[in-house]
Amino acid sequence: MNQIINHTAQAIDRLITQYNESPNIEAIITAYGTQVQELETMFFGVLNERSIQASVGQQLDNFGTIIGQPRQGFDDEVYRVLLYNRIAQINSQGTIEEVISIFKTLMGASNAIYDVLGPAHISLNAMDVNPLGSYTDIIRAVTNAKPVGVAIDLVATHTGYMGFDGDI
Repeated sequence: MNQIINHTAQAIDRLITQYNESPNIEAIITAYGTQVQELETMFFGVLNERSIQASVGQQLDNFGTIIGQPRQGFDDEVYRVLLYNRIAQINSQGTIEEVISIFKTLMGASNAIYDVLGPAHISLNAMDVNPLGSYTDIIRAVTNAKPVGVAIDLVATHTGYMGFDGDI
């Protein structure tokens, strides 16, 4: 949605020819247009400043309280990611794409793949991880996003992994 920043000018430009250059009509339009402009500016401020993206500090904490995502000492940038991820969990339909996205985001992974291990049993592997939170919280989040009755094995491959060629 785009903000209109010139209500008065647009209204005067839309006058039909017979009322062009009528000082009384223009004065009425200017009076109302100025008030409408002030309202739009105020409402756009509320709209934009009350978003997760524009919020900071306590405002983000308030969002977290509403959706059940504690801050856990994270800075605003990481906490925003956790908030968006929590919203994704709440809205998840349990599709594999949604579960992978949630897992990949929370693991701070460069890539995540899945493997079908059997009926209603998959394995998710996140590569080059930098977890955003404890593994317990990540397991809980993925478990909440997956469909009931589906088993998921979660695997994390850390950067700098030492092993034998072909292990992974």
